[in-house]
Amino acid sequence: MLTESTPTHHFIESQDGLQKLIEKINVHKLAGFDLEFIPEKTYFPELCLIQVCVAEEIFLVDPYSFDQASLNLIWQTICDPEIKCLFHCAEQDLEIIARLSNGAPKNIFDTQIAAAFAGLGFSIGLKKLVMEMLGVQLTKAECFSNWSQRPLSPEQIRYAVADVEHLQSLCDKLNQKLESMGRIEWASEEFDTSASKASNYGYRRNLDICRVKGANRLDRKELAVLQELLAWRDQEAQRLNKPLRSILSDQGLLEIATRRASDPKMLKNLRGIRDDQLKRYETHILAACQKGLALPSSQWPTWPEARPPSEKQLLVGDFLYVILKQMAVSINLPVEYIANRDEVQHFIRCYQEGNLEKPTLKKPRLMEGWRFELAGEKLMKILAGEKLIAGVTPDPDERNELILSLEMLDRS
Repeated sequence: MLTESTPTHHFIESQDGLQKLIEKINVHKLAGFDLEFIPEKTYFPELCLIQVCVAEEIFLVDPYSFDQASLNLIWQTICDPEIKCLFHCAEQDLEIIARLSNGAPKNIFDTQIAAAFAGLGFSIGLKKLVMEMLGVQLTKAECFSNWSQRPLSPEQIRYAVADVEHLQSLCDKLNQKLESMGRIEWASEEFDTSASKASNYGYRRNLDICRVKGANRLDRKELAVLQELLAWRDQEAQRLNKPLRSILSDQGLLEIATRRASDPKMLKNLRGIRDDQLKRYETHILAACQKGLALPSSQWPTWPEARPPSEKQLLVGDFLYVILKQMAVSINLPVEYIANRDEVQHFIRCYQEGNLEKPTLKKPRLMEGWRFELAGEKLMKILAGEKLIAGVTPDPDERNELILSLEMLDRS
């Protein structure tokens, strides 16, 4: 077993150093990236470090040393479709890049996604993946350290370097494995989906009434009040660059909307609201409430119609999900990458309504791309009455193990 040591790296704090790094990326057209950030103290995550590995050289870019215009140069490079960008668990990094650059990388390879399609497990961590594929033991003790401090400690630098040092080797090995399994196109489709989600990402999700737990119990007029409260809180949090919960909790907003608070007395002793919050924001809270209450009924939000599945439909969904899990196990692919239980129920609902091809709701993922070829087509046949033989048999490959066997009968 190899033990991780800190390789040579370059700390980039000057415009000249940044420009040389960008030129190097543009020459090689391939680089590994990672971001260190602090998400919990501000409205937008605070970017603290940009790690880059290109042609086996590692660069640590200090974003505190550059203005936004200078950093735009590296964002433009990362977002260039000619540059292949390697990440591990890219989702949060891509969202930050999208916000800072008004774009998103278009040509990515996510080693976590690739590992899942290569049969190495769902959401595998970088430390475990590097150990399994490269035999290198990483130290990952600095995950929650203060990345905004300067200078960075030797331990932080070692951690930051390790996040990008092995991405190229992992990419090469995972590509070979995916090619041999015939799954490179499946993984590539997920890479594209991940990049697309980032480019369409927006913090407007903070205004979504459906994200507030318990909001489904409100009537439409109370939802109008909640909508205005969410808009006020989001604007205030952005103005102060503070987390939403530091302004007012979801529970507090829900309590206010439920009471349809229209005067200071109604705000007293509500759950989820501290005295200091009430003192600071009472006027703003009441103004948002009054704005919501004054909206005409035609502008009241409507909770999305979602007829709950019947007991019979839930049972059908459970049955199809067992079949789906069996398909996933048989090809060593995490079932989460095919569909979850909610997606199976959505698939069933669209089938019942005769809208699988052009649904009134969002088209089920099981009807698209490799998912349809692997599973969606078979599930459609089962919903149409295709018969199955199911049984439990000993696993020929594993002693003292039982396996579920499913076989579709040919109706012809």
